[in-house]
Amino acid sequence: MRIRKGTLEDLEALTKLLCRVEADAYYNDDDFYSLSSPSREELSQELEEGRNVLLYENRRILAYFSYTYDMMEAFFPSKGRQMDIEDLLETINYVSDGYVIVKRLAVDPSYKNRGYGLLLLNSMSERFRDKVLLGYAYNKSKDLIDIYEAKGFKNHGPYSFKLLDKPEGEYYLFSKRY
Repeated sequence: MRIRKGTLEDLEALTKLLCRVEADAYYNDDDFYSLSSPSREELSQELEEGRNVLLYENRRILAYFSYTYDMMEAFFPSKGRQMDIEDLLETINYVSDGYVIVKRLAVDPSYKNRGYGLLLLNSMSERFRDKVLLGYAYNKSKDLIDIYEAKGFKNHGPYSFKLLDKPEGEYYLFSKRY
């Protein structure tokens, strides 16, 4: 297994991985309302910006992690989210600078519960030194919540908000200073 930065050459395989992750989440919980997979354009931009790492073996992507420094991009990628950014920042005792937001953390369903999500987070700890890493998970995303808790993130949830095309739900916000 190797960890490397994702590139545009990974777009097709990464798109398929994210579709498998979303299908697995939906299949395993009838009440799950996933945040939809990114469009090819969004994913292309994410890969071009280079703020990502992936875990792969034999040319198969097993896990993917991307991040952003843009609070609005992370929590409000499209219009219609009804959430007050000031309330969110107050909830997590936000410091005015020095933060990184987990944008996406996905593990191939065939490889879940092997520590690959933790492995990707650990691989980025040097890059995030002296920063606060922020993450969030839908209340039914037990695997993701477990990853954050295993890595020692502080849980600030639940925090409720409504997405335009999804029902209101509880989300857990996590933070950790590196």
